[in-house]
Amino acid sequence: MSLESAKADKAAAEKEASKYSRTELDLLQGQAVLLEKQIVAFKSGDPRRIISTVKLKTLRGKISTFKAASDKASSRLRKADQRLQDTIKLGKLEQKQRDDKDTGKVNTETDSAITVLKKKAKSPAKVAIPDVVKTPEVVTPEVTTPKVVTTPKVVDPLKVVTPPDKTEKETPEQKKQRLQDKKDAGLAGLAADQDFGLSESVFDNVDSLGALLKRYQDEEWTLVRLKAEVGRDPWFLRNSAEIKNRYVQFYNFQNLVATGQADGTSDYEKQIATITEKLAAKSRLMGSGAASDPTALKLAAERLYITNMSEDDAWVTKELAKSIRRIGSTLGGTPTQDFSGEALANYQKLQATAKANGLSLKDIIPGAKDEATILQGLATGLLNMGRIEQDARNLAAQGQPQYVRDLLGQGYDLEDVFAPYRKIMASSLELNPDEIDLNDSVLRTAITDKGDMNIYDFKKSLRNDNRWQYTQQAHQDVSTAALGVLRDFGFQG
Repeated sequence: MSLESAKADKAAAEKEASKYSRTELDLLQGQAVLLEKQIVAFKSGDPRRIISTVKLKTLRGKISTFKAASDKASSRLRKADQRLQDTIKLGKLEQKQRDDKDTGKVNTETDSAITVLKKKAKSPAKVAIPDVVKTPEVVTPEVTTPKVVTTPKVVDPLKVVTPPDKTEKETPEQKKQRLQDKKDAGLAGLAADQDFGLSESVFDNVDSLGALLKRYQDEEWTLVRLKAEVGRDPWFLRNSAEIKNRYVQFYNFQNLVATGQADGTSDYEKQIATITEKLAAKSRLMGSGAASDPTALKLAAERLYITNMSEDDAWVTKELAKSIRRIGSTLGGTPTQDFSGEALANYQKLQATAKANGLSLKDIIPGAKDEATILQGLATGLLNMGRIEQDARNLAAQGQPQYVRDLLGQGYDLEDVFAPYRKIMASSLELNPDEIDLNDSVLRTAITDKGDMNIYDFKKSLRNDNRWQYTQQAHQDVSTAALGVLRDFGFQG
């Protein structure tokens, strides 16, 4: 055999061996593993278990056929490589023989080695080749081919369907089966790869990934090409590994619903139930209306699950705060509506702050927003109660003497500043202190730009108030004065 023929023979053998890559074998074996898991999952007598069992037997036949063809191709490649090495060695020995002949030198070892190599070239039997005398010529290193482990052929009772010869025209059924096999192989490869871990349900529901899988089938992509394209997909890049896994669980659950098998035992259903319970408890604590709306709670739980945000308290609070509002109830047969939980506590605190500074609740609400919006902002931290309280004091300070403004700036409320005078005024006019408005004109005279009025003068000034004449003290003073007049005129002893 000439050197050119030996090289061509090896090239053909290499091309043939390349058809049977380890990757393709791994894909087939991956499919087999998935089918085995499906068979275990399905109950005995389930039609899907029977179908999966038949598919598994057929697939094992394909694996056996694939291995046998791979072993044959590897054996041919090893033989072709050996023939090439022998041809190269024979050429060198024949050149040495000619050189020896020109110099009149006789080398029986070279002649013997040439004879053995020529016999070997004519016969496939293994012949021992004696060593020859080393020469300064460069010896081409022997090419080492990978060792292929030969497995015994599996005898299968089912007929193994082999792919049609590419020179023959495929029938529609054959094409459909070939594309399905390729799709199954691609899905098995992606599911088994820890860098992807995507199930068929994801490709069925994410349009961009479904389009890639279709091109993989139609355009004869390799699995390596499919993985590369999936790895560049925007949906794949946008979502973390945990979120991708949650989408797998979600889409698998949808498949269970579609087939009537959703019974509350899947991982997805258990997770949603747990998150929903936590949301209900937090809703009641916050005063969110979501607590009385199971449908809204479940939708919120599904959003939190799929975005992997169920453990993020700030995000959960933001979601539930959207439903803070007055909640309807019934008290003694009468319908009522009010806030609850932490929202009610904040509402009452806002009311108290407004009252303590002689203002209405509407006066201190920032940005002319409604009450529910303010309470939602306080729940999420967008608004700060301390800031609202201080803003109320600053508003109350307008038009007040500098002394009062200073106290309000230090965190005192207007009712704290006027408390002593308010108490005296209530006692003198025989009123409840809470009945005296902080904007009362008489009360405001107690503190002016000139300073604080002393207690005696303030009490004295209250006698000029119209309300004083209706007090018991006023009546007693009038009676005493009248009695004194009578005594002066001698009408009483």
